[in-house]
Amino acid sequence: MGSEMEKIAVIGMACRYPGANNIEEYWTNLINGKETIKHFTDEELRNSEINFDELKKDPKFIGARGVLDNIDKFDAKFFDFSPYDATNTDPQHRVWLETVWDAFENAGCDPITSKEAIGVFAGGYINTYLLNNILRDPNKLENFIRLRTTESFQIMTGNDISFLPTKTAYKFNLRGPAINVQTACSTSLVAISQACQSLFSYESDICVAGGVCILTPQETGYIHQEGAIPSPDGHCRPFDEEANGTVFSNGVGVVILKRLEDAIKDKDHIYAVVNGWALNNDGNKKVSYTAPSVDGQAEAILMAQGFNEVSAEDIGYVEAHGTATNLGDPIEITALTKAFARSTSKKQYCGIGSVKSNIGHTDAAAGIASFIKVCLAAYNKIIPASLNYNKPNPHIDFKNTPFFVADKPIEWNSDKKLIMGISSFGLGGTNSHVIVEEPPHNHEEIETPPKNYILPFSAKSASALQERKKSVLEFVKNHPKIRIDDLAHTLWNGRNHMKYRSSVVVKSMDELLSGDIKFDTKVSDENTNSITFMFPGQGAQYYRMGYEFYQVNDEFKSLVDQGFSLLKEETGINLGELLFRAPTPEEAEKKLVETSLTQPALFIVEYAMAKSLLKKDIEPKYLIGHSIGEYAAACIAGIFDFESALRIVIKRGQLMQSMQPGKMIAALCSKDKLIAIGNSLFEVAAENAPTNCTISFEVENQEKIGEILDENEVAWIALNTSHAFHSEAFDPILEEFANYVNSFTLSTPKIPVISCHTGKFLKDEESVSGSYWAKQLRNTVKFYKGINSILNIEPSFFIEVGPNTHLSSILKVIPEYENKKAYSETFGRRNNPSEPYIIEKVKGNIWAGIEAYLPDLGFIHPQAKKIVLPNYPFERERYWIDYKSDKKTDTVKHSPTRNEVGVGNVDLQNAIIDIWKDYLGLKDIKPTDDFFDLGGTSLLAISTSEIIKNKFKIDFGLRLFMENSTVNSIVELIEANTVTEEATKQSKTPKSNIVSGEI
Repeated sequence: MGSEMEKIAVIGMACRYPGANNIEEYWTNLINGKETIKHFTDEELRNSEINFDELKKDPKFIGARGVLDNIDKFDAKFFDFSPYDATNTDPQHRVWLETVWDAFENAGCDPITSKEAIGVFAGGYINTYLLNNILRDPNKLENFIRLRTTESFQIMTGNDISFLPTKTAYKFNLRGPAINVQTACSTSLVAISQACQSLFSYESDICVAGGVCILTPQETGYIHQEGAIPSPDGHCRPFDEEANGTVFSNGVGVVILKRLEDAIKDKDHIYAVVNGWALNNDGNKKVSYTAPSVDGQAEAILMAQGFNEVSAEDIGYVEAHGTATNLGDPIEITALTKAFARSTSKKQYCGIGSVKSNIGHTDAAAGIASFIKVCLAAYNKIIPASLNYNKPNPHIDFKNTPFFVADKPIEWNSDKKLIMGISSFGLGGTNSHVIVEEPPHNHEEIETPPKNYILPFSAKSASALQERKKSVLEFVKNHPKIRIDDLAHTLWNGRNHMKYRSSVVVKSMDELLSGDIKFDTKVSDENTNSITFMFPGQGAQYYRMGYEFYQVNDEFKSLVDQGFSLLKEETGINLGELLFRAPTPEEAEKKLVETSLTQPALFIVEYAMAKSLLKKDIEPKYLIGHSIGEYAAACIAGIFDFESALRIVIKRGQLMQSMQPGKMIAALCSKDKLIAIGNSLFEVAAENAPTNCTISFEVENQEKIGEILDENEVAWIALNTSHAFHSEAFDPILEEFANYVNSFTLSTPKIPVISCHTGKFLKDEESVSGSYWAKQLRNTVKFYKGINSILNIEPSFFIEVGPNTHLSSILKVIPEYENKKAYSETFGRRNNPSEPYIIEKVKGNIWAGIEAYLPDLGFIHPQAKKIVLPNYPFERERYWIDYKSDKKTDTVKHSPTRNEVGVGNVDLQNAIIDIWKDYLGLKDIKPTDDFFDLGGTSLLAISTSEIIKNKFKIDFGLRLFMENSTVNSIVELIEANTVTEEATKQSKTPKSNIVSGEI
């Protein structure tokens, strides 16, 4: 039966066939015995058939075909197609690309980031969309025939089916062989055989295989001719006495294949196993070129059985080519009988059927339709019925063959392994036969202790992300046996991580489905690679901050207890009792307002949180603290050791507490405005953002200051503080504090720290100076400037390390901080239910904000398996050139052709915009827009520049276009009318990332 090393696993599948938009619907139709060929109404046919009223009079005209839904629609943005490219691309290419992506997701395989050699073997049908829709324009037709223009070249690559595999490889970053297969009806099973051979020879590690057939228009009929292939009544009756032809249909099918040993090792979901394959051709020993051959078919079947020494007696079912033609069916049964006779004499033990009875003949997608049917049958151990069978074809003596027509579903309850054969025979004689068996069964159960799971979700748009989360939650709700380890493993390792990201942390499937979960949603940035820790200042504290995390994280608990112990040793105060176990929250809050307690409490909690993050490999590149928060930053940077820092913070808090009480206000305006309206009544204590400052003042001045702010229309909020921080009120303690700091041994920072005193990076000499730390206590906090000091170097992901969300809120109103979601909180606001999950939530948020970040996935059990989850929710829009036939004239409905664009009395700006709209397929274009930012390629640029050159009589080639790629810049060139050949030669080299590989 062959070794495991010689077998190929089917790990992913996707398809669209008549009446089915996915494999689930396809299988449901097969199991329910549903025929999905569509018989059209007169109105449907009249819209697409030339001279339909005359055709209708012909009694042999049959208005039937298997059709697909929404072939005119496509998610162009997902695949980086411009609207123009999408409209001028054959739906076979478009539907194929979507189906390939579905198959990869079904397999739990991300081809974009895979380091394995992934090959693609695929084929399709003739390009009827090209003929019926695109080339109805006489100018396009003439140019295309002669390949006169770059547009013609684009149309060719977008429609010629030979570009299907290489386009797949380009779009999905596949670096294995990309081979176009074309053997007519056997194309897609031949593609599977070639893919298996590529895997068997270790040419590829994973393979995509399949085929597509989409004829347009879909709503058409045919004229039956006696002895020809098409059926006389729009039904396909394989092996039946009334069998007289097939019905041609549209369809697409894709499978993902992998060596079985690798699939088992990688814990892939396995639908079925390929245990043999073979290809040959009939040669000329037959009646005609298009006729089948008994000997050719029998040899292919025997070679496939012999590949892994499969005995015919072990085969329980054969999915036949089964076109239901007078000649084809009897020859196929004769060939099968001849092949099986080599190893068995048993009669009528093996079922036979054909999926063409359900969906018709999908030509290049026919073999894969049969293959997917058999794989699903192997996986579910149910063989669907072959339809439209009543009595045997009189030219087939089934009683003296190993076969019976499986006209009813067969449940495979035998202990014997289910093994099946699949045949597909191409017009012209290329024969393919494949042996498939049921998958290996792994009943191993794994038990894991409760832990925190990060579940990631992503998509290419915000709306698709919402739909993806919704579909997965609904799916797991309807499949209660799914294990959370398998779910996490598949979401992390079986999905491409796209720009719009969301994560959630849960302990169990029950919690995930509880409805009481909160997703954190971000937009990842490929340019963001650094992390900044932000430490909040006074005012962020609250009773029991960090308490839930304290209960579950040993690192955090140990450091907090160490801090509490030192504080008690220095002051006699039991901060742990006050912060975590006070008799009443009100009593604790009242005490925590006292600066002498607030500052050490914040420092201890923030430092311990930062160390907990560091232990989990969340490492900052930059540190910034707001006022007292700078001490935690300095300690993490190595300026202070923990005990020294805490003693300094205790001293700082005590000295500040000893000063006269004061008040503070948050004023929602700029620092400059406050200075302009201010007087000696207040000082600017902090500049947090362009329109977010705090001011400090004496208690008796509060009413007057409120009036001043009101008079100047400044919104303000009184803060609950005990003192007027960062003001002259603290001048009396500065020298004593500086001297105290100087009594400790300090070190220069090992991680860059922002000084909230200067708003710049802390200098080495400042970091070890008591004088600096006194100034830092006294002077304005320049948080806004500090954030910009980081952003001026690079974008960064900010983590608020400590209680509350004050700094995150400020960050979001800083204009220079462009990615408003590139941040994470830790403890967050009071009573945060996810506090025990802090580490995991932060990791999930970093992943969601930094494109290249991948957290340690140690929480996933090593025996977790890939599972099938819902596919990507494509956001399809209509991209189609409409053609409507008419008795008198043929018309094509489309936008004005590019050569029809004229200036007339319209200004130059609008004329250029009109040309761009036609090329790019966009509705809204602004004069400042860049052609290439809007999705233009170098090929489109060549065509566009040619139109502009001819229309406005200027020398305007590709190179000059690259350097003047906005509407306004082109208008300036036209108005100047001084463009010369010399200027073109001297223009700079075009951007390589735009031109490379497109010409």
